[in-house]
Amino acid sequence: MTELPEFGDLDFLSDFELLDNTINSDLDLASILNEDNSAMLPEEIKQNVSVENSKENKEQRKAPTFIEISDEKKSNFIENMKNKNTVRKTQSAVKQFTTWLQLSPRNETREINRIPTSELDNFIGSFLLSIWKADGSEYEPDTLTSYHRSIDRYLKEKKYPYSLVNDKEFETSRTVLMSKRKELKQKGKGSKPNAAEPLTVSEENKLKEEGCIGLHSPKALLNKIWLQNTMLFGIRGGTENHKLQWADIELCKDENGKEYLEFHERDTKTRTGEVTYLRAFRPKQFANPDDPLNCPVEAYKTFRDHRPPSTKTPSSPFYVAINHKRTPDSQFWYKNQPIGENSLRSIMKDMATKANLPGKKTNHSAPASCRDCSNNDSTTHWA
Repeated sequence: MTELPEFGDLDFLSDFELLDNTINSDLDLASILNEDNSAMLPEEIKQNVSVENSKENKEQRKAPTFIEISDEKKSNFIENMKNKNTVRKTQSAVKQFTTWLQLSPRNETREINRIPTSELDNFIGSFLLSIWKADGSEYEPDTLTSYHRSIDRYLKEKKYPYSLVNDKEFETSRTVLMSKRKELKQKGKGSKPNAAEPLTVSEENKLKEEGCIGLHSPKALLNKIWLQNTMLFGIRGGTENHKLQWADIELCKDENGKEYLEFHERDTKTRTGEVTYLRAFRPKQFANPDDPLNCPVEAYKTFRDHRPPSTKTPSSPFYVAINHKRTPDSQFWYKNQPIGENSLRSIMKDMATKANLPGKKTNHSAPASCRDCSNNDSTTHWA
């Protein structure tokens, strides 16, 4: 405490004791400074009052704001955040199972979440043995597992008390599924004959020779950007590419001044944000200045320079449509309109058809090439 000066007027000491008692009371300290006698307070007390008021103001600024959410809005939010493909697959599996239940001799009309566990376990096991393709052939093992998981997902949403996957009440249907998978494997099923084939180096060179990818035209550049993002960043061909925004891929420089592209990943099929699992590091594509035609940074810069300014805001869609009505001397090849998801899904197939590539080539071919890059020299890799 600051030492008080000596005064002959003892009435001042009485006044100061009154102020000191007031400061130690529950009154607002700030109000004391507004009074005429505030000048009589020692500097230490004034500073303490100022610090306290500053802390209170900061706490008030940090206080969260709350909004009212109805049960309907909450339910709609949950539904909107579900993966659309998963929802569609679940609905299809439940529809097939319900149709099978209603057929003779079962004639079962109860909702499946109303059926007791012992009966439902028996029904599911029989259903998995009964369902075949429309052409009379058997399904792949993973397809039957998908049916099983979809029914379990539906029951979980309906608050069914037991899990098809984990609880002993459904042990019979699980055993049926495992046994059927084993039988199908013995018959040669499960080798995924319809799986997309990875894109090899020679096939990628064929795409260049045929003008499918390159820097020379809007379509070829768009295809090249899509291919390098899919192969080098592992972005899936349809939905994830469609959700990609301009700020998600950033042009950077390292400490030596070498340019590279860095991918700021948001939600993906395997990293949805439901858990805190993230990549150990952000994927990067480094420049290859010795070979501009095969340099991912050069392709990115060309793509950037041919976009209108309105398409380069952080939230702009990364893939924008070609402006077919542009004038021949126009700098901007593209327009402020996102490419549709279906168009993005068909990019690899359309390129493979134009270049007459062998085997089955779909958008899954590019991520497959990405997975093979570290262990297989026959697949492409930009450094």
